[in-house]
Amino acid sequence: DDSGAVRKKQYDIESSPMNRIITSTANIILGIVVLILAIAALALIPLPIPTVTDFWMLYNTAYGLVRGVYIYDYTAQSSIAYQVFGDLLQDITLPYYVYPPWFVYSFFFLGLFPPDYAARFWFWCNIAIIGTALYFITNSWSFRSKVYAILFTLSWSSIWMLLIVGQFIAPLMLGIALIMFAITHSQLSLLVVGMFLLTYKPHLGGFIFLFVVGWLLFKRYYKPLKVIIFTHISIGIICLIINPLWLSDYIRTLIGFREQTTFTTCDDCSSGATLLVSAMTGKADTATALYVGIGIALVGSFIWWLIFQSRLDTTIEVTVYWSSVLALLSIPYVNNYDYAMLLLPFLWLTNTAKHTVTKIFLTISLVVPWIGVVLSNRPIVAVLLASSACSMAFALLFEVYLNRLKAHSM
Repeated sequence: DDSGAVRKKQYDIESSPMNRIITSTANIILGIVVLILAIAALALIPLPIPTVTDFWMLYNTAYGLVRGVYIYDYTAQSSIAYQVFGDLLQDITLPYYVYPPWFVYSFFFLGLFPPDYAARFWFWCNIAIIGTALYFITNSWSFRSKVYAILFTLSWSSIWMLLIVGQFIAPLMLGIALIMFAITHSQLSLLVVGMFLLTYKPHLGGFIFLFVVGWLLFKRYYKPLKVIIFTHISIGIICLIINPLWLSDYIRTLIGFREQTTFTTCDDCSSGATLLVSAMTGKADTATALYVGIGIALVGSFIWWLIFQSRLDTTIEVTVYWSSVLALLSIPYVNNYDYAMLLLPFLWLTNTAKHTVTKIFLTISLVVPWIGVVLSNRPIVAVLLASSACSMAFALLFEVYLNRLKAHSM
């Protein structure tokens, strides 16, 4: 058969060592070209991101790190900040670096750039991280659904808040996406990485981390649980070997941060618990909000337990997305950009929801926060974002309940 012989010859040519070398070389050249273009974009494209925003705390810590300044030495970090930013800091208090050491170690390279270049680089890093999260979330979706996912991402108000101030919630979103993908595709290594990324922002990610651990226990998936625990303990021990005092210094830093007036009375916080306390007392007291948040978390955890025990829904998606919403409503120290996390349950529900009630709640979650943005009123934005989280919680509950009713009627 002549056609078969032609195909075999073509296959032999394509699979020859020389052809593979040419292909690999072409890919390397393409990668170098893309890297050069990316660096040029970082240097030349103007971005509407002020250098001195939330990003500058990460930048200042990374800048000090590559110059031998200890990440939890607040006095030395303050001195570095004044050297770098000068008069820009006259009316600004340097925030404490309140994250684990591996967070800044992951992005130490930011400290190698001048502030304006680093801000641009971080902007593109956030876009790349969010894009990667979308890739894992929508991996098995149709092309049309993926296009919708991109459009919804561009329409999600808190995504823009995250990008403009250079915040750090994107690695957490990637962690959630990796957990979803890893469990549905039995990829243990990706599950471990996803769980590790949750620790980058521990006050929010730790909440989700506990729910995933609970899900693994209920499902009796003991092997991945052992690997996750072993990995995290090993990383902690390695950090202790590098610096035996990091854990005590980290705790001391958290205590110092809690004593700052911007934390004890957090007028900028948009957590459901903090907003509720503020509405009831006229003061955004985070200490009181902590007790309110514990109450919300306990009620929400009980609802999840009922859903799980009654077999209404035992999927990892409901567990992770429910805990994400619950974290935003119960953790006192939450800001507007943290609501970018809601994008992931929103995308999942828009792709799977079949009931009109669910779609109405999803529309509310998407549209309502923009009212506050248009009005340029931060307190209204905060209230509407918390309302968006409540709407997302109802969307999740209704979808679970209506799916159960439909299953019984069949």
